[in-house]
Amino acid sequence: QLLFLLSVGFLGSFFPAFLFAKAETRIDSSMAGVLNALTPMFVVLVGAMFYHQKFPKQTAVGLFIGFAGTLILMTTGSSGMFSSISYYALWQCSTRY
Repeated sequence: QLLFLLSVGFLGSFFPAFLFAKAETRIDSSMAGVLNALTPMFVVLVGAMFYHQKFPKQTAVGLFIGFAGTLILMTTGSSGMFSSISYYALWQCSTRY
């Protein structure tokens, strides 16, 4: 049971916090805020995938709109152009969840 608690602690608390702090050294604070705002979205997705939690169609539409907007913000960066994609932010987002 102790091994289970340690693994849950590391996977649920240590690694996300460590990766988020590591990403903070490479990205703007505004990008970090956007990534932090994705947390509730991924909680719903993890609940649906691993715990078979059901959610209404409106929630799915809201998740899609929220993720699309966040993706646009992450790919345009501060210049507003799609040529300045923040690959480090996308990497951090994919490893955090």
